[in-house]
Amino acid sequence: AFRKLNIEFINYDAVDFEEQTEAYFLGEDNNGEGRLRIKITALKKEKGELIYTLLHETVHAFNSKYFGDEVSNFWLEEGLAQFIGFKITEELGYTSGLKEQNEELNILCENADKSFISLWSPNFYLKSNNEEIQCEDVLTSPIPLGYAHSYQIVKALSEKYTLNIF
Repeated sequence: AFRKLNIEFINYDAVDFEEQTEAYFLGEDNNGEGRLRIKITALKKEKGELIYTLLHETVHAFNSKYFGDEVSNFWLEEGLAQFIGFKITEELGYTSGLKEQNEELNILCENADKSFISLWSPNFYLKSNNEEIQCEDVLTSPIPLGYAHSYQIVKALSEKYTLNIF
């Protein structure tokens, strides 16, 4: 395990990759400590949202430490981080609006082509920003749709195999 998991709150001036993300896991530093970076604006959010963000990124830290940094299935990595983050946030008595957004997006895009998820990576789409997916009468970015589908896959696996790990 990490000796320590440092959380850095940052304020970016430029709009770049980091500015487009709420938070992210930076990996392990030279001292064997993990690093999470969260935008300072997260402190203004509802308590449940902040708790969820910390839990979500902590799952990434755990996965990195025990399974390595080479992620071949981003949908699994992100789906697990969301599933566990939502589950623990709710068990602590809080909610995250992101879960509701995911569920609404999955309903809206129920009949859309989901084949993109097998090679989906938020990093790729954050850098390109030029692709959209048709869902009913709405064009949507593959970033939130990928997160929504990732969560839906892990949730469905959990329900099918009764993986009540908490």
